[in-house]
Amino acid sequence: MSDGRVILITGAGRGIGAAVARRLAAPGRLLALNYLSRRDSAQAVARDVEAKGGRGLLLPADVTSASAVEDMFAALAERAGRLDVLISNAGAPFRYGRLPECSPADFEAQWRVQAGAAFLCCRAAVPLLKKSPAGRIVFVVSNVAQGAPPAFMAHYVSAKYALWGLAQALKAELSGKGIRVDCVFPPMTRTDFIKNFPRPIVEAAREASPGGRLPAPEETAAEIARVVEAET
Repeated sequence: MSDGRVILITGAGRGIGAAVARRLAAPGRLLALNYLSRRDSAQAVARDVEAKGGRGLLLPADVTSASAVEDMFAALAERAGRLDVLISNAGAPFRYGRLPECSPADFEAQWRVQAGAAFLCCRAAVPLLKKSPAGRIVFVVSNVAQGAPPAFMAHYVSAKYALWGLAQALKAELSGKGIRVDCVFPPMTRTDFIKNFPRPIVEAAREASPGGRLPAPEETAAEIARVVEAET
C-alpha cells in the first residue's frame, strides 16, 4: 500500500542498507539512497526500488563531511521537498586488535563514521522531519552495545555506544516535536563488512546467534523495516 513517504538511508549502496531499501520499496515511495563510492551497486538498488513501483534517488556523499551532508540534504529538499524517515546506517570497516594495536586514527575513524556522521545527518534532517506528519529517525546500532561487549573492538564498540547515546539524547529532545527516534541492534550479519574478520570471531558470533547461524542482510533488513513501519 502506498503512503508516499520519503525515506533516506545512509550507506544504502550495499549490505544492510541496500537490503533495507529493497525491503521498504513500495509504489509511491521515494527511497533516497546515500552511498560513498559504489555507484554501480547503488544504481542496482535504485533499479530494484523502481521495479517495485517506488522511486530511487541517488545521493552520493561522504556523511562524515559537514559540507557534503548539507549539500546532500539540500539536494533532497530540492528533489523531494520533504523527508519522513531517516535511517542512519552508514558504517566503516575496521580490524580487530588489542588496545595497543588500535591507533588513534583507527579510533577516530570509527567515531567519525558512527556517531559523527549520524550527528551531521540528524542535524540536517530535523528541519525536514519537523514538517512530516510522522517524522522518524531510526539508528542502526549493533548488539555490541547491549550486554557484555566483545573484546578487541574498543574503537568500534565505543563508537556504537556513542551512537546509542546520541539516539537517547535526541529521543528526549525531539519527542515533543513530533519526531520519533528508534534504535535497532542487529547481530553480526552476513555481509562484505565481515569478510576480513578473524574466523574465530565470526564463528563465536554464529554460535551465539539464534539457530546457530548469522542472519542474512534481508533478515536484518526485515527487523529494521518493522521499526520503520510501526505505528507512531
